[in-house]
Amino acid sequence: MIQIKLGRSRAMCLQGRVKSDISAPGLGWTQFASGIIAEAEIARGTDIIAKIDTALALPDIFTRDPKQGAQLSKARANAADALARAE
Repeated sequence: MIQIKLGRSRAMCLQGRVKSDISAPGLGWTQFASGIIAEAEIARGTDIIAKIDTALALPDIFTRDPKQGAQLSKARANAADALARAE
């Protein structure tokens, strides 16, 4: 699972902004924050996969350094699994 750590001041700013933005009845801070964190995890996971895909797209990655190619392939699979769990 991809984890996001917010500093105390960032969390306090987010909390203040979110509390004023909550408009759905019965939606508390915890549920709203969980949704924001999940969206951030999905965005981060998508970015990681895009970067790995860029590296895997190099034409000679597997011939030049097979070990690195295998590591990138495994990292891509792990990132895809993490993204699927986050969604």
